[in-house]
Amino acid sequence: MTDDLQEIDGVGPSREDDLNEAGYETYSDLAEADHEELAEEINRLSEDKALSLVVQGQNLSDLEEADVEESEAEDDSEDEGTEEVEPEEALDELPDEDELEEELNDLEEDSQAPSEADSDESEGEPEPEEEEGEPEYEVLLDFEGTHEYDTFYHTLIEERCALRRTNRTGVDTYDNLLASMRAIDVDGEFTVEMTADELNDLHNAVMEQRYSYQGENLIDYMDALRAVETDLNEIRRDLLF
Repeated sequence: MTDDLQEIDGVGPSREDDLNEAGYETYSDLAEADHEELAEEINRLSEDKALSLVVQGQNLSDLEEADVEESEAEDDSEDEGTEEVEPEEALDELPDEDELEEELNDLEEDSQAPSEADSDESEGEPEPEEEEGEPEYEVLLDFEGTHEYDTFYHTLIEERCALRRTNRTGVDTYDNLLASMRAIDVDGEFTVEMTADELNDLHNAVMEQRYSYQGENLIDYMDALRAVETDLNEIRRDLLF
């Protein structure tokens, strides 16, 4: 079988004749060729162009093999599913209507009647207990002056952005904190409910931001946030330890 080599990019009638004369009549012939030898055998064919012909031959050869396998699989499935049955044999194999109705009634009775094992298990099993969530604590935060308020607010913004950027949980906690802060005066106080993990995470965020201020030599902001960190340490000691 000879493939239409003109389906390959860069192969016209003249080039196809040259390839056929050199023994390349199918896509598989090109797919198995060495591009350097192919360039030597065909006039006015560079090694780069020869490599392109080999690659295209490989692609077309693979497509042909896939089509053949698919066609064979379809033929096999059709042969398996078309077993001929004589009309009389088919009628003989049909179940009796009375038998069908009797089997159907038996199935309905089985499905409606609970088994003894099921009833014993349901009587002996205790009701599942509801899982209790992590306890929450009332955390009172207050600020003395603009610096403490501003540095803590900036810390919440930074941590919230980091959580969203890394797709971590806890964004709601910082949303609640920020909303509570916006509702008070700069030197006011507010109470928020937090779990132990949330409180510890908040303490870590404040401590990391204080180190950041220290590295940038922002002494006033560092001292203001240190006061907030001290308050958080006292709250953690009172509630958690």
